[in-house]
Amino acid sequence: MDGAGCVDYLVDCFADKEAVIAWPGKNSYLYGMTTLTLQVPDFLEDDHQDTVSFIAAKLYEAGKLSLGQAAEMAGLDKRAFAESLSKYGVSFINYTTEDILNDVARISKI
Repeated sequence: MDGAGCVDYLVDCFADKEAVIAWPGKNSYLYGMTTLTLQVPDFLEDDHQDTVSFIAAKLYEAGKLSLGQAAEMAGLDKRAFAESLSKYGVSFINYTTEDILNDVARISKI
């Protein structure tokens, strides 16, 4: 699922409740933050930080955020965020099969 699909899916799933999530944008120290308001089920409010970290991890996985931007969105430093990615089924290294094949082709020309 690409980043836009991931966000659309999350909005559809949580359409009955409201939560505020910081989103990297123009106003934060490193990247800027814009406020995005999502409606989410009540049970997610108990785990607000985990919900925000999950969304940040999935946006990182989709390539919509850098590691630093996703970490800032989650309120963690880069190392702590990188260590948390496996909790959400996200690989720290987003290296696709296409990337590997391109690298092999480039190396073969040497």
